Amino acid sequence: MARGLCRCQSTDIWFPGQGGDIETPKAICGQCPVQAECRAYALGQPELCGIWGGTAERERGRIRKGQRGLSG
Repeated sequence: MARGLCRCQSTDIWFPGQGGDIETPKAICGQCPVQAECRAYALGQPELCGIWGGTAERERGRIRKGQRGLSG
């Protein structure tokens, strides 16, 4: 997080709530030098809420489900 672009933003942007704007934080993540590391961390922490590594909670759930399908 020390190198992430998120450190320069209000924390509210990363937790938009249902129906909130997710495109703005995802666009910021798209420019972040540590996006891949952030996403990998978030995928390993299913309890995390909000936008992490350019993905929302539901997206991370789908990614995890897909990864389980590939390994089994």
